[in-house]
Amino acid sequence: MSSRRSAIAALVVIAVLVIGIWRSGPAPGAPAFVADEPDPANVPSVEPNLIREGVEEAPLYLIRPENDPLVGFVGEGLNQVGGSIERDLSIVDAILAAWQTNFPGQGNPVGLNVEITASLTGRNKLRLDLIPVDHPAINEAGELCDRWGSPFIFHQISGDNMELRSAGPDQMAYTEDDQVFNPAGFSAE
Repeated sequence: MSSRRSAIAALVVIAVLVIGIWRSGPAPGAPAFVADEPDPANVPSVEPNLIREGVEEAPLYLIRPENDPLVGFVGEGLNQVGGSIERDLSIVDAILAAWQTNFPGQGNPVGLNVEITASLTGRNKLRLDLIPVDHPAINEAGELCDRWGSPFIFHQISGDNMELRSAGPDQMAYTEDDQVFNPAGFSAE
């Protein structure tokens, strides 16, 4: 039994030494592993404004910049002249759907309008900007507003179902001209 304990103790000592050597890195003077250097002739050039530097950079866009003619941003058309409040509410719902796609299993952003808008404009853990912070539908207080300038009312029905309400043309919430959008069809009233 004594030889068995000695063998186990020896294995433990060897394991501790191996882990210690492994964690300490290469021995002094030993050549470090260096990946093959790329051939400068084969490295594509990158314009300086496209190089990402530092941690305090602007939020990442899931959308293409305005000067890219191929695709607009997720909130494009929100409160656009000639549009409708029904279309606006469906656009906000699409923005929330994009949020759920990029934050799977987390449901919708939570909080008051200003907190939800902050999350949608890049102040989230991934720094993803689903709607530009300077979008005309965002007021000076940082709230996402309807076409009449009233902040949208976000009512969390469940973790992934958000009822959206516009105060309507009278700009008074919970009156007869309110427009309500609920993608799952649940009634919050």
